[in-house]
Amino acid sequence: MSRDAQRRRESFDTVADLYHAGRRAYPPAVVGLVVDAIGIRPGAKVLEIGPGTGQLSVELSRAGAELVAVELGPNLARIAR
Repeated sequence: MSRDAQRRRESFDTVADLYHAGRRAYPPAVVGLVVDAIGIRPGAKVLEIGPGTGQLSVELSRAGAELVAVELGPNLARIAR
């Protein structure tokens, strides 16, 4: 991986707290459309790659998903937990 690509990959993690504080939540209607489109029901197993700070993860869990989320950024993962 090039140095530039590595920096881009890590950029959100370096400002995770600021990113989380400034990022607006997904509108409930959008979350509902996503949940319906992919068929999330209680007990549905979902693998989320790159959840960031976990905003969508929380909504998927509320819809009943059994969620496994893989986040490479330690600061993003801390917030998502």
